[in-house]
Amino acid sequence: MKGKLLFILAACLSLTACSKVIEKKVPELKKDTINIEFGDPLKLKNEDLLDTEDASIYDTIKVDTSAVAMQEGESYPAVGEYEVPLSFEVNGETQNKTLMINVQDTTPPTFTITTDVVELGLKGGSHNFYADFEAQDLSNLKLRFKTNDVRFDKTGEYKAQAVATDIYDNESVYDFTVRVGTTVDSGANSQSSGSTTTNNNSSSNNNTYYYDWSQDYSAYETPATDTEGNEIYSAPVMGDQSYTDPSLYYTDPYQ
Repeated sequence: MKGKLLFILAACLSLTACSKVIEKKVPELKKDTINIEFGDPLKLKNEDLLDTEDASIYDTIKVDTSAVAMQEGESYPAVGEYEVPLSFEVNGETQNKTLMINVQDTTPPTFTITTDVVELGLKGGSHNFYADFEAQDLSNLKLRFKTNDVRFDKTGEYKAQAVATDIYDNESVYDFTVRVGTTVDSGANSQSSGSTTTNNNSSSNNNTYYYDWSQDYSAYETPATDTEGNEIYSAPVMGDQSYTDPSLYYTDPYQ
């Protein structure tokens, strides 16, 4: 009888030890937030989600990404922060977690058309720099020019910049030279056009405006007049984002 009791006790201790070995630790998320660059597809790998090497747990992971908005007309998610429910099975019980998906645009625009030297004749008019430069970006962007140091009525070489900025303040700068007094222009007032580049497409108006080169209004949209009554144009406004930088553009007093 005593031997039988010892056998039963040993069996119980063995079962208890086995149950402790079989029970698995509930893993935590490897990262509370996963960052995705705008333009990249939404691809989540199970092994990147939970802090475990147990393949049997990986097989039970379920992620509901229905709350993640896709960019209109595209196969990648739109910029934003999204809460994504995640569940998995451990020890026969369902575990629930919340994963944050952060889609961000950190990529600067890319110049697709550039020139290192713009050659101009002596004049007091204007030049359409949008014919010399073009930029692309997945987000809305604006192309502007910093030509404050250029004397368009005096022979010489001057440094200038083309600046492409998207709505998330990612910026690309291209340095170029303006060489004045090397060509003959057809008129004192050549074309200056406004340009807003959106979703890789640039558009411009085709009007001819008086251009006062004592200031830099290289981008135009809203008409105004100078002290002599000539029409000049201030920086474009795109959506809720205004690009009227007083250090670069004429500011329309009628806005």
